[in-house]
Amino acid sequence: MVRALRPLSAARCGLVGPFAACILACVLVLLASACGSSGVDDRGDADGLSTGADQSTSIEGDGMDARPDDTPSGNDSQSDAATADDVDAVSVDSQVEVDATFDVDVVAGPPQFMYDPLAGERLETFPDDYYTVDDETSLTGLRVKLDSSSAPWFASLPTSLVPAFDDANLLDGFGTTAGIILRFTQPIGEVPSGDPASLTNDVVMLFELGGAAPRRIPFEVKRLDQGATLVLLPMLPLRPKARHGVVVTRALLGLDQQPVEPSPVLTALLTGTASDPRLVRLQPRYSELLAAASLTPSQVSAAVVFTTQSIVDRSVAIAQDIKSRSFVWKDAPVCEEMTTYRRCEGRFLAGDYRNDGVIDGVSPHETYLLPVTIYLPPKSDGGPWPVVFFAHGITGDRHQAELLIPKTGNLTTAMVSIDAVAHGDHPAGAGSDSFSILAMFFEIDLATRVFRPAKLRDNFRQSTYDKLQTLALIGDNLDVDGDAKPDLDLTKLGYFGVSLGAIMGSELLALSDRFVAAVLSVGGGRIISIISDGTSFKLITNLVTPPGWTADDLKRSYPLAQTVVDPGDGANYAPYVLGERLAVGGNLKPNVLCIMALGDSVVPNVATSMLVRAMGLPLLPTVFLDPGLLPTVDSLPLSGNLEEGTLTAGFFQYDRYSTIPGGEPKPAGHQEIHLGVEFPLQSLHFFESLLETGTAEIIDPYSVLGTPPLP
Repeated sequence: MVRALRPLSAARCGLVGPFAACILACVLVLLASACGSSGVDDRGDADGLSTGADQSTSIEGDGMDARPDDTPSGNDSQSDAATADDVDAVSVDSQVEVDATFDVDVVAGPPQFMYDPLAGERLETFPDDYYTVDDETSLTGLRVKLDSSSAPWFASLPTSLVPAFDDANLLDGFGTTAGIILRFTQPIGEVPSGDPASLTNDVVMLFELGGAAPRRIPFEVKRLDQGATLVLLPMLPLRPKARHGVVVTRALLGLDQQPVEPSPVLTALLTGTASDPRLVRLQPRYSELLAAASLTPSQVSAAVVFTTQSIVDRSVAIAQDIKSRSFVWKDAPVCEEMTTYRRCEGRFLAGDYRNDGVIDGVSPHETYLLPVTIYLPPKSDGGPWPVVFFAHGITGDRHQAELLIPKTGNLTTAMVSIDAVAHGDHPAGAGSDSFSILAMFFEIDLATRVFRPAKLRDNFRQSTYDKLQTLALIGDNLDVDGDAKPDLDLTKLGYFGVSLGAIMGSELLALSDRFVAAVLSVGGGRIISIISDGTSFKLITNLVTPPGWTADDLKRSYPLAQTVVDPGDGANYAPYVLGERLAVGGNLKPNVLCIMALGDSVVPNVATSMLVRAMGLPLLPTVFLDPGLLPTVDSLPLSGNLEEGTLTAGFFQYDRYSTIPGGEPKPAGHQEIHLGVEFPLQSLHFFESLLETGTAEIIDPYSVLGTPPLP
């Protein structure tokens, strides 16, 4: 049974103040990670959540079954996951993925790097500037070209995958968070992985090129094809619109301890002896890579050079376009008096920047009437009120914000919420049940099983643009109830994103200059890893897997999908939240609290780790899983740890929860963490301390509430 947090629990700790009503039911909000519910079973099911005023106070997680038997083990594809009973610190680079299938033809002799794009028998290495053409109109000077003219293997692609390659051909470069695939004729030996090994070894090196000086980039390694294929996963987003290169030295050995040999085509590129024009144009880039690594051609066994695409440019231009526009209510809000709050429903004309589902410019192609729900305290309580912008989880809707409203006492802050694309009453269309919502949002045609990653990417981006337009609307219309008095105080604006809402949060925070605080609950970055590494989306992968494909065939396709999705991926906007701000986002940096559940099978720990590394969030105690590359904090509570004491930010990990203070602990998962008393208390105090003192504070809820460790 899902139970709301009792106000008394927090009050006894001396942490509840006037902001409590906004977050006190966070337990349930976080269950909005549940995105769909009418049940009371802790596991939940895929039922959607009704949108009536008398919603249940219990929802299940993200429209998914988070079954205990689905928790990833050390042998599953989640390379840095920890089981809920593994409370010792682990390193994210300690595991590799090995699949039982192996479709590479093993050849006699020493292992060799498989690289011959001219022959075009298969896609052996990706990404690769070989699959580009010059394009003076693009921001990188290049355009991806993956078709039968550059890749003979393209003709044998399953027809269901052709649209995904068509999407890739619209890009001006390759992925910034996507994996890098290197294939060999035989299984190979140990490869350094993670932080610091990937930065200090002389075996495999990933470089950013083209700047004042080359820079090494940390990466993690996965293996496919019984160890004959390497997938290098950048631990941080690569710099957009920049050349990058991977170089492997002859220190890399096969299982027989023989050095890996380069292919003849690679040797020609490295020595400058290639004659085919398609290779000749690449030779200077390989010379640059050799210089960056201080290597000679004879020292190299494998290499590839690629250029990353533009990432934030279009979203920045669209955010500027939204700033230049004025918004008014088409249907003015009508407020309904509830017992402890008012619910106001209105609609306005919002711009849809997509053209047949894909964004191709910086102006709207059409408009639609977007519903907005605003929750206000009772009229007698005065105002204007601080505002929380609530963002629901997958298969949820805007009315799940009601789960923030306490069952006792009045609401003391305003809340604003809209539906994400393909959810709730979104005018661009929405599914009628959890499965159809998933298929529509992830852009999978159930009849043809065609997956369109460009449309998935732009479902994320359009959802952010909807939020930006909603913020502009309420900023120009602070009076919600029509009494000619302002109801909203946008100088005290917070963001509360759950699961899908947390995944989308960093793009909004990077593009907006309005937010002073944000809570990101069980979100992540590198979106495709949520499908590839999580256990709750197996139905999605089953739908899009072509007949006859092995598990490794599918896994080798993930970098292409992530490449297309990257401009809509929150990890690529995360560096601009607390780091150097985008011009359109102004100089206001928000206080940030990000949380992860150690046993999360919906948004796997690899995804959350990618997001927090990209944002540079300090790692708070206790550390159960080290994402790598993050500064650490020795103790809690924490306040004013950034920006000369004016900003608070951190990443907290939950391995357990309890339903009453000091109660029996249970393993924390994607939904389960939201059933407890710990995270609601922590989130409440984070927001409230900012409003009361001007500086947000992060507490250790386990210490405050006396939660015992897991047995």
